Amino acid sequence: MKMRSLLAAVALAALIAAPRPSPAQTEPYEINAILPLTGSGAFLGAGFIQALRLVEKQTNATGGIHGRPMKLVIADDQSSSASRRTAAHAADR
Repeated sequence: MKMRSLLAAVALAALIAAPRPSPAQTEPYEINAILPLTGSGAFLGAGFIQALRLVEKQTNATGGIHGRPMKLVIADDQSSSASRRTAAHAADR
């Protein structure tokens, strides 16, 4: 659990420290979320999606991140580490 908190803090710090884009840049920041939507951990995924969609909506309603909208991209890890790894590699492309 400490590792997840640390990773979340690092990701947030990276977003805050990111250089501000020029006004011409309007492409959204893509935020990838790999969640258990099926399998034994599926009961956790629905709550995460609701929370992330709320953050996306609120962030975009207040001007986005440094003026750019946020786009949430959700992938199913099927509650398995192998699927999670595959989804992470796909998101990295």
